[in-house]
Amino acid sequence: MMNLKRFKMEGKIYSILYNKTGNEKLSKFLEKSIFAICIFVYRLVSIFCFRKINDVKVIKEKKKIDELFNKKEKKGTSKLKICAEYQYDLSVLVPAYNAERYIKECIDSIINQKTKYNFEIVIIDDGSQDNTKKILQQYEKINNINIIYQKNSGVAHTRNKCVENALGKYVMFVDSDDILVEGVIEKTMSEIISSGADMVQGSFYKFNLDHKVNIILEEKTITNEYDILKIPGYPWGKIIRRALFKNAFFPEGYSFEDTIIPYEILSQCQKVIILQDILYGYRINDKGVTKNIVYEDKCVDTVLIVKRILQDMYQMGKSIDYELYKFTLNCQFSY
Repeated sequence: MMNLKRFKMEGKIYSILYNKTGNEKLSKFLEKSIFAICIFVYRLVSIFCFRKINDVKVIKEKKKIDELFNKKEKKGTSKLKICAEYQYDLSVLVPAYNAERYIKECIDSIINQKTKYNFEIVIIDDGSQDNTKKILQQYEKINNINIIYQKNSGVAHTRNKCVENALGKYVMFVDSDDILVEGVIEKTMSEIISSGADMVQGSFYKFNLDHKVNIILEEKTITNEYDILKIPGYPWGKIIRRALFKNAFFPEGYSFEDTIIPYEILSQCQKVIILQDILYGYRINDKGVTKNIVYEDKCVDTVLIVKRILQDMYQMGKSIDYELYKFTLNCQFSY
């Protein structure tokens, strides 16, 4: 249906033009030209105004982000104090907080590993309020288990302390509600030593009480720095050369602290091995930290922590190029 107001307007313009020119065809041509020019000007002004409004919004939001960033930066984080000596082939690192439901299953899956490699288990209880401490006390007399109790300081601080207390040449993070598949230490340690790689990443399965899903990764050896960046960025399910943490740490006071894995750890790797073997069981926990963060204001930390890490990388003289920029947009900010 024709817009009545526009119809009336067109009629008035045509009448004025026809009265002036006395030529029907010329009047219609001029009428259409006038409307075309009006529409063009309208769209041009709209685009300009829209961009101006967006620019104001961007400036306003950037100011908010900068304020949040500066507030967090006041907390600061010192570099890790990495022990230069190796007393074990591997340190299995388990940060724990209110983990009474699953911590025993987790620790037992590590203790029961059969391997020719000597390994330790470093467990840090981050001020749990449930029965986690009582459960951990049952393991205190086992020689290769180092259990540390601290006041609640957050997962980043706990991960950092795990690394600082590790005495193995390689480290493996295990979340306190997850489990290691039988033979994982023997398989991954043999692979990383024989290949001379900086990291070995295994396939895994996700599970809860209702179902189990296998996540099979393509088996390959990666030496290209940009392909290495595309490796899954979670800390668990990997064996990592501990020396890579000499100039890297989990930023404290931020959510998504494991963002350092792709940026500061993977970026140092010269060679990474990906295995098809399922080596890790990742529990789907509806009460998990990351599961809930994405629905809170804390989700903006995914921007703040990248800003922090890029600053650290720049100060360490690492390259920040277009490939890293694309990775950040496509992977880090994809959610």
